[in-house]
Amino acid sequence: MRRPQPMRRLLQGDVGSGKTIVAMQAALVAIENGAQVALMAPTEILATQHYLSARKLLSGAISPSTGQPYKIALLTGSLDDRTKRETQRRIMRGDAQFVIAPTPCRRTRPTSPTSAWSSSTSSIASACSSDSS
Repeated sequence: MRRPQPMRRLLQGDVGSGKTIVAMQAALVAIENGAQVALMAPTEILATQHYLSARKLLSGAISPSTGQPYKIALLTGSLDDRTKRETQRRIMRGDAQFVIAPTPCRRTRPTSPTSAWSSSTSSIASACSSDSS
C-alpha cells in the first residue's frame, strides 16, 4: 500500500474469518493518506451490513490526519431520489471519505483490473444515479 500504483489483492476466507475488517483497515490506511475509498459489496444487503459495521467501528473515531470524524456514506439503488442525490453530492465534493456501495450499482464493467482501481468514487456516484438495484 506504500507504492504509488494501485494494489490488486484477492482476500479469500470462510464466512466470519475477518475479510471485512481487513478491507476496512486497508481503507483507513488509504483515507489517512488522503484517498477517497469505495468498498464494493456483491449485494445491496451486504453493502448495508458493511456500512452499519463501519459506522459502529468508527463511531467516535477521529482521523489523525484531519482531526475530524471519519465520513462514511452508503450509496444504493434503493435510496430515495433526494437522499441519493445528496449522497452523490457529498461523494463528488469529497465530503464522504469512505463510500460503501453494492457492485451491481455500477452499470459498466472496467476493461482491465487496473481501471477498476483507477476510477474515482465520483464515477460510482454517477453510476448509481438511476439504478433500482
